Amino acid sequence: SGRFWTLTPDGQGGWDNEEVLNGANSTFVSFGEDKDGELYVSALNGNVYRLTDVCSTLTAEAAVQQITCNGAADGAIDLSVSTAASAQTFQWSNNAASEDLTGLSPGTYSVTVTDSNGCTLERSYEITEPAALEVAVQADGNMLSATPGFATYQWLLDGQELPNAAQPELTAATSGLYTVRVTDANGCQAVSDPVNIQVNRTFEALGVRNWTILPNPVKDEIQVRLRTDQRLSLTVRVLDMNGVERLKSTWEVSGDSRKVFAAEDLSPGVYWLVLERGGLRATAKFVKI
Repeated sequence: SGRFWTLTPDGQGGWDNEEVLNGANSTFVSFGEDKDGELYVSALNGNVYRLTDVCSTLTAEAAVQQITCNGAADGAIDLSVSTAASAQTFQWSNNAASEDLTGLSPGTYSVTVTDSNGCTLERSYEITEPAALEVAVQADGNMLSATPGFATYQWLLDGQELPNAAQPELTAATSGLYTVRVTDANGCQAVSDPVNIQVNRTFEALGVRNWTILPNPVKDEIQVRLRTDQRLSLTVRVLDMNGVERLKSTWEVSGDSRKVFAAEDLSPGVYWLVLERGGLRATAKFVKI
C-alpha cells in the first residue's frame, strides 16, 4: 500500500500509532530503522530512501516591540518563519492573517502558522506597556509646584501653553485653570488635573494674598486656602447665581490659613465665594457637581 506507521509506548501500558508515510502503491518492499533511530524504506527499483519529517523545517522567531508609553498602542510583533514549503498562512488570535502585527495594545497574541505541506506551528507573544505617568500640581496660594523628577515641564493656562514656563514651579499671575504637561526620559507624556487659581487685586485690598479654592469643581466640601500678613476677621459667604445667600461664616485668619466649608447641601451649579472685611469685598466663582 505504500503506507507506513510507527508504534511507540504511550506510558500507560498501551501504544501510540502514527502514520509516517503515505506513499504510492506497489512501490516499496521493506521498511526499517537503523541503530540511530533513522527510518528507511527500500523501493522496488533498488533505491533506499531515508524518511524525514517535513514539518521539522517549520520554525518561527519573533522580534517583539513593547509599547513605548502607556496608552500608545504601538506594540508590534515581527514574525520570521522558516520552512521548506513554498507558502505559509497565518491566523492570529486577534483575527489578523498577516505575518506581522503592528499597532498593538497590551495582551497576549497567539498565531498558528500553516505551510503548504499541512504542517502547523503555534506561538504566543506577550505585549506589555509601562505604567501611566502620575503628575500632580500642589497650590500654595498662587505658587504652583508639580511632581518632581520628570525630564521636561510645560505649564498651561486654560489649555494654552504659557511662554517661559518650563520649570517644576510656577507663580500664577492670571486667574484660570492651570495644568502642567510633563515628559519623562522615554518621551512619554502626561498632563495633570487642573487647578483653579484666582488672582484678584480686590483680595489684595482685603489684605489677603496667595489664595485658592480647592477642589474646583467641588463635591462635598469647599476648601479655601489663603495667606495674610496680619490677623484679620473675615466674613465668608456663598451666593448662588441669583444672589441668594446659601452659606455664611466668620473666619479669623493669620498667616497661612485653611478652612473647610460643607457643600453637601448645595445643588449642582455655579456659585460665588465672597470674602468681606470692613466694607471691602472680593469674589470668586466655583462649580458644585
